Amino acid sequence: MSIVHRTWPQSRDERVMLALVEELRRNELLGDGNLWGSPDELLELSGGPTSELAEYSLLMGPPTMRAVGRQPRRDMLPAGELDGGSPLSGKPQLGPDPAPLRLEIERWNGAEWQYSASHIGTTLGAALRTLESCTYPLEDDVGQLKKLPVLPGAFAGALAYDLVQWTQPWRLRHPPKENAALAILWRADRWLIHDRAASTLHLLTMEGDDWGDEVAALLDSKPTLELTETGPAPKVEGEVSSHTDQQHAEIVRQVQKAIIAGQLYQLNFGRTWSGELAEHPWQVMLRLAGDNPAPFSAWLNCPDLRLALCSSSPELLLSSDEGFLVTRPIKGTRPRGGDAVSELRLRQELLNDEKELAEHHMLVDLERNDIALVAKAGSVEQSHFQVEAYAQVQHLVSEVRGEIQDGADVWSALQAMFPGGSIIGCPKTVTCAAIDLLERKPRSFWSGSIGHIDARCGKSAWNILIRTLEAREDQNGWQAVVQAGGGLVIGSNPTAEVEEAKWKAAALRRAAGWLAPDSHSELPSGEIAIFPQPLRKHPLMMTSGIGTISRWPLPSGDKVAGDGRARILFIDNLDSFAWNIIHACAGLGAHVIHVCGLSTAKEELDNIIRTTAATHIIIGPGPGRPSNSKLSQHIAESALSGDLLDGNSLKIPVLGICLGHQAIGMAAGLELVESPLGAVHGVAVEIHHDGSGIFSSLPNPLAMVRYNSLVIRPDESELEINAWDDSGTLPMAFSHPLHPLHSLQFHPESCGSEFGGKLLLAFISTSIDLQPRLAHG
Repeated sequence: MSIVHRTWPQSRDERVMLALVEELRRNELLGDGNLWGSPDELLELSGGPTSELAEYSLLMGPPTMRAVGRQPRRDMLPAGELDGGSPLSGKPQLGPDPAPLRLEIERWNGAEWQYSASHIGTTLGAALRTLESCTYPLEDDVGQLKKLPVLPGAFAGALAYDLVQWTQPWRLRHPPKENAALAILWRADRWLIHDRAASTLHLLTMEGDDWGDEVAALLDSKPTLELTETGPAPKVEGEVSSHTDQQHAEIVRQVQKAIIAGQLYQLNFGRTWSGELAEHPWQVMLRLAGDNPAPFSAWLNCPDLRLALCSSSPELLLSSDEGFLVTRPIKGTRPRGGDAVSELRLRQELLNDEKELAEHHMLVDLERNDIALVAKAGSVEQSHFQVEAYAQVQHLVSEVRGEIQDGADVWSALQAMFPGGSIIGCPKTVTCAAIDLLERKPRSFWSGSIGHIDARCGKSAWNILIRTLEAREDQNGWQAVVQAGGGLVIGSNPTAEVEEAKWKAAALRRAAGWLAPDSHSELPSGEIAIFPQPLRKHPLMMTSGIGTISRWPLPSGDKVAGDGRARILFIDNLDSFAWNIIHACAGLGAHVIHVCGLSTAKEELDNIIRTTAATHIIIGPGPGRPSNSKLSQHIAESALSGDLLDGNSLKIPVLGICLGHQAIGMAAGLELVESPLGAVHGVAVEIHHDGSGIFSSLPNPLAMVRYNSLVIRPDESELEINAWDDSGTLPMAFSHPLHPLHSLQFHPESCGSEFGGKLLLAFISTSIDLQPRLAHG
């Protein structure tokens, strides 16, 4: 079948699509009463001034097929009890693997959704990939239509945050109720697309679809679409918050204690407000779209599931097109100013606030890491940095992009990125577990995603469901929940964090009628605006060629290239920046083999070294203490004693980064303590070095980003201290006078570190004799 494409000139105003929804409903072409498919609705709305971010709005026509993923029954969950270990005290309980994710395929029979088949996957990406069998191939003649963001046959819908059970290696303590809907994805065969930049409305249907003819006739007869203005929400009493301000502030302090203890760097805690709605959620959506336009807004309605979502999200989780992946992390917030002078002052305050910049650096590093999981070595970069001003708040926003690697696809990219780091924290796995512990309930769709995905042409776009109201209908009417929060770091002020969460929730609470229209009137409003900022890049790649990345155990028959380049074992200790280091080393020409530091027994090390012909080892960073990784401790002890040898009795150079640095210090008999100068996370600090070893030929001092709360106390040992912090009291690097052993208490690969690539290259190049190894390999 061929795609039928029709167009009409139309205003750039994003409210055109809201008016179109209502016009289609009145003519029984959408929603309840339509004769063409189910009453389910999905609108992806790009609001605010026309820009590359707010270019297209997408409205799905009545669907006839969908996939619904649900929470497994309790008896299908892994056996065994949680051991009581707390991620806030360095004891996250990983595994066991969850029950497979089951997607129920349903087809519309003219009156209701009817079960058709089940698709199963062990991960979110694997389960969703099975949907490819439920669509149809694209015809060769689609041509210019591929320039549009979506085509008939794509899947679109919503993913709940709680699908994290199938993207992170840990078990929820507070899972959703049995059979709760976690994923709702329609095969969308009909699309109305508003190209705001071109002032054009597109209608895409399949050949022979009478619905398209009816819609075309309607649009021919109504060249102008106008939306009736929506007034203030009816006031509703009885709103309930999950926490008092005092309880919220205490959680901030609790998280900071865990940060000081070295368990995590940043955590995004969400507080909820809930209450009744005096009207249909669509009215809330209209109000939000008018008062708080945002580029990744969305509306979803499933009458049979009694679920509606209203979102004015400013944040993109992931988009893919032409082989490239893009994410746009948001972190760092200030209110709008009442006039141009105060607006500029607040913007400059945001750009110069060390706490806000540290949060943002952390998030950019985290998203670089997540994209690196599925991107080609050396292709990941931070491409933009700017301040984006929305109706009542302004944010720091970056863009991170990478080229998708061979063998990866849109499903594996979504698996790597979901859920978004900005609403979790880092390290990602540990903070996911800590959020579950602190919030004590499922998040449902808040901080999940709405979007579309099409494996046939590699296109996708998913938002992050922040600034979102989730409504459910019961016998008493519509009940709704709003959730908001912020990234908690060591520099957080508990009172300010409480107020920030309330700013973020205020617009939604007003739209729901829980706050009077003049509530929070002290927060000024303004037009959406974008203020690009200079971006300082630190290239890491060599011009002589990029290395390769593989995982241990190697697939059967695979071998690491023996071409004279370094072959690095990277010991991953569950850190959210590990893949940035891996990509940096591969970008410098090395072949890197990823080894899990927590699940790999130390007894396997000799076999791994022999099989991969490893020339170097990097002990990676991670949360908690070195005792969490027996493999890292074993490598540090063996390197220190000079017993870490390859098959040719050559000493293998070792570099410890952060937790790896601490493991080396402890192996030398030094003490690991909480930093007497306080935790430092995401901040570029001055590192003063002696110019020896891997620091030779580098400027002094260096600006390097630190992520640590714990430090090795300086004392007499066989290690030499090569670098200090700017106070001259905390050791930032060690080396050994007899063995090729080095360590760093900072992150050379961070987006805020200078000359990090040269430092890593110095390690790769120092104290090695590759030729004898290759001669025997």
